Amino acid sequence: MYHPILNKAWKLTIYILLWGLAGTMYFLILNRYFLIDLHIAAKESFIHAALLGLLNIGTWYFIKYNRFEEKSFLNILFYFLVSCFVILGIWILSAGIFMEIIILNKQTYGKFFFQTLTLKIGFGLALYFSMTLLYYLLIYYQKNKENIVRKTELTSMLNALELSNLKSQINPHFLFNSLNSISSQIYSNPVEAHESIVKLSDYFRYSLSTGEKMFTTLREELDNVNRYLDIEKIRFSDKMIVVKEIDETCLNFNVPVMLLQPVFENAVKHGVYESTEQVLIKVNIVNYSDFFSIIVSNNFDPDITRKKGTSTGLKNIRRRLNFIYKREDLLYISQTNNTFEVKILLPKS
Repeated sequence: MYHPILNKAWKLTIYILLWGLAGTMYFLILNRYFLIDLHIAAKESFIHAALLGLLNIGTWYFIKYNRFEEKSFLNILFYFLVSCFVILGIWILSAGIFMEIIILNKQTYGKFFFQTLTLKIGFGLALYFSMTLLYYLLIYYQKNKENIVRKTELTSMLNALELSNLKSQINPHFLFNSLNSISSQIYSNPVEAHESIVKLSDYFRYSLSTGEKMFTTLREELDNVNRYLDIEKIRFSDKMIVVKEIDETCLNFNVPVMLLQPVFENAVKHGVYESTEQVLIKVNIVNYSDFFSIIVSNNFDPDITRKKGTSTGLKNIRRRLNFIYKREDLLYISQTNNTFEVKILLPKS
């Protein structure tokens, strides 16, 4: 059974040394204050320190397995006092028996026994209280450590669940609109319709296959974004223009899965959908020394009343970045008279 002192050799060594120190102090008091013979004082201190040290080893099991956290303060105090007097009684009587056997003079030791009884009780109480306090501190330290581990595991599970939920919030309107657009191509251009169906299936296959992953490469993330943009171009044709400036050294960098999708959905929905003019979506990805910068911007028609959205996608990005990197300064959103910009900073470490 686990014991905080017996489970490691170095702990047991320190424990023995500490009791040796306690025995030495007991010896000095006997010899200097009570003027006890040097040899008798040495035997007395050794036997008493050794026996009390052994008894206090067992005190751990009494404290550990009595589940005092479920008892009232009065019950704890009662058990503590009872155990204290029981251990002191066993210790004093057993040590007295050993000393009588060694000295072989009951009358001489009897006088000595009562002369030092007060010292024995004080010595025993002080060391018993010290060991009990140490054991309680160890128990509460272990419980606190276990609680921290459980809390960390629970937080990780909740974060994983939250991230999974955030990743799964794909706009269902995109699927319906894409199917409508593809259906219009079937008769006019069946080859393009076939290609669009393949891209749509690849798009959703990527979304589903990465459900268990937290990260993917920027290259794979951009490939999926390109599928999305190609499908949207079926409806908007030349109305939507995409310009990319991407540092290729960034492509193998790991990014959170489906991180960029909501950004481009936002650009298409609030830029292309609501504009009567041509909309330019610009993508700029730069490799800096400590982080990667991803900027997606789009123009919009300021004269058209824009539908007020919930910004769920961008809010989810902010929450995901906060969950993953434990930082709240990685997403910046800005808007001028006719330009909307989203900037994401991804730390390298």
